[in-house]
Amino acid sequence: MAREGNVLATSFHPELGTDARVHQYFLQMLKQQGKASTAA
Repeated sequence: MAREGNVLATSFHPELGTDARVHQYFLQMLKQQGKASTAA
């Protein structure tokens, strides 16, 4: 997994497994982006 700014890339398919950490990380990114957008 790689991240640059608000872009998240994976070299696998996290939606096919049962490990939710990638999805949780993505949701955390969205929450942080939402906070940054409302603060501006």
